[in-house]
Amino acid sequence: MLSFIEVVANDFRNMGLFKISTKKTFLFVGPPRSGKTVFFSTMVDRLIRQAKDDGSSLTCIPEGKHSHKFVQTVIQSLQKQIWPKEGGTIDAFGELVYTLTYKGRLFDTQYQLSCCDYAGETFNAAYGDPDILESDVDKEQVDRLRGQVDSADVVFVIVDAVRLHNGDCPEIEDSLCGVAEVLKKRKKIRTALVLTQRDEFEEEDQEAVIEQLKEDYQGLHQTLRAMGAEFFWISSVVAMTDNKGRRVPPKKYKSERDSIDLLNPITWALKLPVQG
Repeated sequence: MLSFIEVVANDFRNMGLFKISTKKTFLFVGPPRSGKTVFFSTMVDRLIRQAKDDGSSLTCIPEGKHSHKFVQTVIQSLQKQIWPKEGGTIDAFGELVYTLTYKGRLFDTQYQLSCCDYAGETFNAAYGDPDILESDVDKEQVDRLRGQVDSADVVFVIVDAVRLHNGDCPEIEDSLCGVAEVLKKRKKIRTALVLTQRDEFEEEDQEAVIEQLKEDYQGLHQTLRAMGAEFFWISSVVAMTDNKGRRVPPKKYKSERDSIDLLNPITWALKLPVQG
């Protein structure tokens, strides 16, 4: 039975009172082919589905048709066992905006989740080798990305654990160290390193993989630890092998069934209990 205070609070909430509007920018960045587009889209899809299925206290609503259309396109592609195309979103700026609302017992708190999706090469140019700027990378986009990182409240640095583990892309280390050093100086920005493709490793090997990454990238690891960054290892899509030996999304992909720890980073950012 609800207490008198809770009943009154519910009445005020229904009238549109007891809402705290908190505009926070959650920015998703990462090297080329890091999985940031799939991570963002499947995370949003999971939040929306969870709210519909179990009346979750956390809801996620797109601002504008573009954001909804983009995320739906990614999910539909995965459901057809096709990986989404690289290269960012479908509009000129690639801005995706969602409103997150946390419904507490007495108060509703609203946040703004913003993601600027772009070609991953822009990230390397912004924080890696300066000579990359001499290529076809748009300098205006590079400057814009740097400005967004500087003004963000929470930055998720998305990294493909398989590529990092294999060490086949030296520019990844340069750009990751570069952005970590920048974020270390911006003490008000909360930072999380999100490793993707956890399902590509056997469960009994995962601890050894993490230890290897700490050893191979000591400078990056020490910088992230010094700044109090959080670490997450997720799988947006638990892939399967098709009859041609290719890794593809599972049949009729569902974000709530075919992912691993997908919501852990966002619930940390919102300072909520981990929802799995």
